[in-house]
Amino acid sequence: MKTCSFILMSILFISCVTPSRLGMNYKGRQIVTTSSKTIENPNIDLTITALTNQDKADDITGLKNRFINAIYKNETLYNLIQKHPNLKVDIDIVPSEKIKRTWIFDAAFFWPFTGWFPYTPWWGTTDLTAKLAINIPNTSISDFKFNSSAPFSITHYPYYKAGRILSETYSVAYNSLFDQISKFNFDELVKKSNTSPSLASSYNESGKYTFKFKSDVDNDIPELEHKNQNRFALIIGNEDYASQQTDLTSEVNVDFARNDASAFKEYAIKSLNIPTENVTFILDATTGKMKQALDRISLLAKNSSGNAELFFFYAGHGLPDEVNKEPYLIPVDVSGNNITEGIKLMDAYKKLTEHPCKRITVFLDACFSGGARNQGLIAARGVKVKPKKDILNGNIVVFTASSGEQSSLAYKDKEHGLFTYYLLKKIKESKSNFTYQELSDYLMEQIGLKSVLINNKEQNPQTNVGFDIQDKWQNWKFN
Repeated sequence: MKTCSFILMSILFISCVTPSRLGMNYKGRQIVTTSSKTIENPNIDLTITALTNQDKADDITGLKNRFINAIYKNETLYNLIQKHPNLKVDIDIVPSEKIKRTWIFDAAFFWPFTGWFPYTPWWGTTDLTAKLAINIPNTSISDFKFNSSAPFSITHYPYYKAGRILSETYSVAYNSLFDQISKFNFDELVKKSNTSPSLASSYNESGKYTFKFKSDVDNDIPELEHKNQNRFALIIGNEDYASQQTDLTSEVNVDFARNDASAFKEYAIKSLNIPTENVTFILDATTGKMKQALDRISLLAKNSSGNAELFFFYAGHGLPDEVNKEPYLIPVDVSGNNITEGIKLMDAYKKLTEHPCKRITVFLDACFSGGARNQGLIAARGVKVKPKKDILNGNIVVFTASSGEQSSLAYKDKEHGLFTYYLLKKIKESKSNFTYQELSDYLMEQIGLKSVLINNKEQNPQTNVGFDIQDKWQNWKFN
């Protein structure tokens, strides 16, 4: 009798000292603390503070991609990424488990002496903590914290099913986490973005460029009080081609194209009544980014019930196909040897006019003859080609920097393209109170003369309009 009592007391003692939290030792999904593992990505860094023994490198890559998808599903974050291509997201994830047992069941089932016995219940939760640090240059970093958990229960001995059940529970917790991020209201971040200086977006993706506001047209920009919620702008400045293509030299770059786009963005927001959140601004855009941006502004037009007014500004290289003379906009990852991988100008027009709009205004500080502010891309082609003139449809007016086989040149003293400088000068002096015809006449007069005085070359801007508005566009007003 005494012997039985001793054995029973021993079992009870061992059961009572069994821990109720077994975060590090159980045989299912053992947590392994690490010195952090970071996934390299231009915009999103994912750091796992703790890994489990089933998280392999490919699983972590998949996890990163699922976080990126959740971020892009969030409309607010997606719009901010489009507006600020250099926006940075750092994600820190901490997984943990709370696992419980009770000495009553352990005693009843003679645990741990009979490890082969199939019933020793466990239960608890898997917990995830994700911290998102979102940084937009020239603003403070914004931190957001998300938590999710999922319950589990294990009625079979852990050697048999703990790993699978905990893996499934982690999956539920991660799905909840992704859902939270995709639906979270990031208004705080939007407010910071809107109240920061608008030149905060005037960085390229490498973060090396800053708009300096050196020219007279860069300062004292007239600012109108009201905003037109139906106005949308896509602004692209492609200057740095050499960094994207190792077989090219710096002479292929388009002098001051970033300045042109950055300054026009200031005018779009302050003088053309375009809300900041309605502006898509990209420096040194690749083919993919240009196509995505054109798709996006087309969708904005589609969902504006025909009331949208679109503005498209492009400064950068343009080239014609030597065979069919078709003009192309040249992204920074395309050269003169593969221009058909660029954006066909007619396709850009079609995308802008794809859905009914009140009006569409295009400014192109680029030429399509093979001439440019410098001759880098021409050297890859060796000839100039007179580009084919497009027939336009829709409510579209296109102001181009030059005509025929002419080059679009720089105004070096002002650190702008000649066309962009006088475009901005007209907006500034007239405080946006002028008609499209008045702007067309002004650009032709000023640039035609100043180009000879400044660059000793002819440059004559053109105005092309859609067939349906041949007799209407002249009296359109910018304000």
